[in-house]
This record gives sequence, structure tokens and C-alpha cells, in this order.
Amino acid sequence: MRYFATVSGAATEANVEEKVLASNPIMEAIGNAKTTRNDNSSRFGKYIEIGFDKHYRIIGANMRTYLLEKSRVVFQVMHHQHTVGPGKSGALVWVGGYG
Repeated sequence: MRYFATVSGAATEANVEEKVLASNPIMEAIGNAKTTRNDNSSRFGKYIEIGFDKHYRIIGANMRTYLLEKSRVVFQVMHHQHTVGPGKSGALVWVGGYG
């Protein structure tokens, strides 16, 4: 993705790249869990589909996530650092804090 954004030099492509990269911490906060060997172990995979126009410039991106290890998800602790819920506006907000 960085290659395509750099080669074309279009500012909008760099903007799409920045937005996709900025989504990583959010995805990790929701989809990662602590294990005995790793404090931040991923439980999901993601596939990023990049959209191009007829001149091969990036016009957008779509992310699909896949649950990789459903068997390890036994239960969800309420108000855990990875718990999100609807806020007053209906948008997802953090219910718990960090640590």
C-alpha cells in the first residue's frame, strides 16, 4: 500500500494509507488478548482490499477481519480493557479503561 501511494504521489492516496494504518491500534485493542506467552496476542486476521481508479490511483480501502482462534475465546469479562459498547450517540465507545 505504501508503495502504491508513493509511486503515484497523490496526496489522497497517502491519506487513505494513513487512515488504514491508524485503524491498527483500534483493531488490536478489540481483537488481541493476553496469553501466557504473549501480552498482546492477535486473535484475528485482516484482509485489506485496496480500490483503484482507471489510472491505477488508490481511491479507497476496505478491511475485512477474520476470527482465527474462536476456540480460545471462552468468555468476555465485563468492563475489561478490550470491552466496547454503544455510547449515548450510538457510536462505539470504550467501556473499560487501560490497565
